[in-house]
Amino acid sequence: MKYSCVQLNDLPDEILLIIFKQLDNLELLYSFHDVNERLNKILHDPVFTSHLSFVKWSLNEIINKFSFYIILDRFCLQILPKIHMKIKCLDLESESMKNILDAADYPNLYSLGLYNIEENMAEYLFTDERLSSSIFKNQITRLIIGIAPDEIRCSTMEYTCNLILTVFINLNELIFYDASYQYHIRLMNYTLCPNFSSSSLSILKIKVQTFSVCLYLLDGRFDQLHTLYIELANTSLSPEEVEHQAFEHGFFNRIAQSFLFMEKLSIFNRYEQNQKDSYKLMNAESNLSIVKYNYLVELHIDRSHDCYIEEFLCDTKTYFQNNITLFTYYEALQRVTYDFTRDDTRINCTKINDLVLLDEDQYSKSCKDYFPFAIIQ
Repeated sequence: MKYSCVQLNDLPDEILLIIFKQLDNLELLYSFHDVNERLNKILHDPVFTSHLSFVKWSLNEIINKFSFYIILDRFCLQILPKIHMKIKCLDLESESMKNILDAADYPNLYSLGLYNIEENMAEYLFTDERLSSSIFKNQITRLIIGIAPDEIRCSTMEYTCNLILTVFINLNELIFYDASYQYHIRLMNYTLCPNFSSSSLSILKIKVQTFSVCLYLLDGRFDQLHTLYIELANTSLSPEEVEHQAFEHGFFNRIAQSFLFMEKLSIFNRYEQNQKDSYKLMNAESNLSIVKYNYLVELHIDRSHDCYIEEFLCDTKTYFQNNITLFTYYEALQRVTYDFTRDDTRINCTKINDLVLLDEDQYSKSCKDYFPFAIIQ
């Protein structure tokens, strides 16, 4: 070590920075921290201290980057207390997260990844008075949660979900992470607790067990949400469940109310709506049932049943502003608009600025007249 450090000291700071940036920052800190003041000054640069990841990815699992406790002890006792002010992001594995979080205060920490977390550890961390009253409550705006693979009980996910948003009250981004699809089916096959709500969350990424859970997430519990990634774990549906896979008019109303500033929407659904019920709703509450997309600029309805084109082009169902880009199929448009003669779809078609036809290079004059302000391609 002494010989290598002498050689390093012969290099200018600029060269050392270039070399160090190619190496793992935790290994650098462990190997060279406190060797001398010059190296400390370089290693304390934010490029090496702002994001510390104590985990590594190995095939289908996430494991602790350091398997020896002597290394962890050096970080907790000697390194972290000296650089704690500079740390903004931490990725931790179940075996080490308690020790690392207890090693120092982290006043600038805003992003936290907790991987392979078990129910007992979640309960300890989320109820710890020091952590929950300061770091978790006031600082953390981005949280990544990875449930331990051997925690196959649905209660673990349920407990974690229902506790997170009562502790991390300033979250902007929440991500549930699984290293392996082997375990994804266990996530969220229960009715969500009312506590699983937030007035600050804007990004949510989660795997759910059934389609019905998707609807729960859109019931207004996240009124600031603008980005939602959902992956269905259970795609093996009974005939009764398949019948309910169509997106009815009320579903779109819920989406529009949940994502007030939505700019882009893609619909992929081959199942036909229950038109009879939709029209009953229209006749009973025609003013209240119109779904409004005030910020929508891009709409994809290119792999869906014709009823969804009607859903968006019919002015008794949908309202949007001008300057819309629509991706769809020419033949489907012909059917829905009655060969470009239908009256109740005409108004919304005048609001289309760009019409991208995915199945035709040529189109009729009546199509061009029906979309008078659109560039058709």
